[in-house]
Amino acid sequence: MLDLPTQPQKNRNGLTAYDLDELVWYGVKAALSLALQQEANEYIKRHANKRDKHGRRLVVRNGFAKERTVTIGTWTTTIKAPRINDRRKGHKFTSNILPPYLHKSRSTATVIPAHYLRGLSGNAFQEGLEALLGKDAHGLSESLVASLKRQWPK
Repeated sequence: MLDLPTQPQKNRNGLTAYDLDELVWYGVKAALSLALQQEANEYIKRHANKRDKHGRRLVVRNGFAKERTVTIGTWTTTIKAPRINDRRKGHKFTSNILPPYLHKSRSTATVIPAHYLRGLSGNAFQEGLEALLGKDAHGLSESLVASLKRQWPK
């Protein structure tokens, strides 16, 4: 069982109350972490019979990757993905859920054109994204916006 994110506050009726956004985001982060663990476990299980000449497994867990910042929708968080040591020649585990170098979800990319179409551009665009996604949001620069604008249909 997972611990809840913060100490609850008591509402005016004396009942336990959590910040709704924080509670929802905690659930999203917990679900992502669980899905990454399950993906890693399934990969290891699928290759459990692969052994070297000494009988040792060739595909094993190897702790966690370095923590990285990921923006999902309008929230930014940090996550540690499980790491797998696959010693088979020519093989490497790559997460389908959280591939290497992924720092923002597809839904985040839809936020950018929506704000642009509402008239937010230039320096104000970066400030608007920072207000929406937080200061830790990565890869949402003016140059990215300019690049996306060139790709949008005219």
